[in-house]
Amino acid sequence: MFDMKKRPFLEVAKDLFTEKFSDARVCFAAGSLVRGAGTEKSDIDCFILFDSKNLPRAYRETIIYQDYICEMFIQSEVSFEYFTGKEPEDGRPIIQSMIMEGIPFGDRQYALQLKERMSKIFQNGPTVLDKDKIDAARYSITDLMDDIPAKTDFELFGTLSVLQQKLGDFYLRANNQWSGARKSLDRALRKFNQKFADKYGIAFEHAFIEKDFALLEHLVDEILAPFGGRLMENFKQFAPAKANQSVEQ
Repeated sequence: MFDMKKRPFLEVAKDLFTEKFSDARVCFAAGSLVRGAGTEKSDIDCFILFDSKNLPRAYRETIIYQDYICEMFIQSEVSFEYFTGKEPEDGRPIIQSMIMEGIPFGDRQYALQLKERMSKIFQNGPTVLDKDKIDAARYSITDLMDDIPAKTDFELFGTLSVLQQKLGDFYLRANNQWSGARKSLDRALRKFNQKFADKYGIAFEHAFIEKDFALLEHLVDEILAPFGGRLMENFKQFAPAKANQSVEQ
């Protein structure tokens, strides 16, 4: 439950912006509290954007402010373009989501322009996976499945944790959907296909808790089947070009 003794988080976010970032152009309060899913341990995510001349180097900082953990992403217009430009290739709309879902302070007209722009990028979807990336994912997932069952619980849980992220990533990206990490992966799965997300969760629950891998085996084969199934033999992946360049070059 959320601690009702704390000040309303939006008031705190506004105070933070006014007190510590008054020369910034805009701030977006975001995260689970804004989505209405906050708990007493939830922090306030703040995306804070400066004119480039006022912020020579972007950074991230976490502080305690008025009894809240405040996780701040402080960027200039230059760094903003850099990081948002990477998101379609990475497949995770981190900044996009903070701006689209966020509650703005500061230059509200500029905030509305950013919301509209991020919405268009989001609607266009992530970069479509090419054959090389699909094959690399198939191989990686197959390799992880070969490590199950592991010799120890430590090895098993480590393998399952990595597989849970990689398999979900591939399922979403192969369907031209945005993905997510940790908690946001489950949200992304449920947004795209609630029924499948339930099946995904049950398969990993059986694997983690009961060490029963039958549902997981079926899930992996279902996801990989449209792309040629599991891949191990004859997989080949070239190193990037810069890895083959001499230091002198």
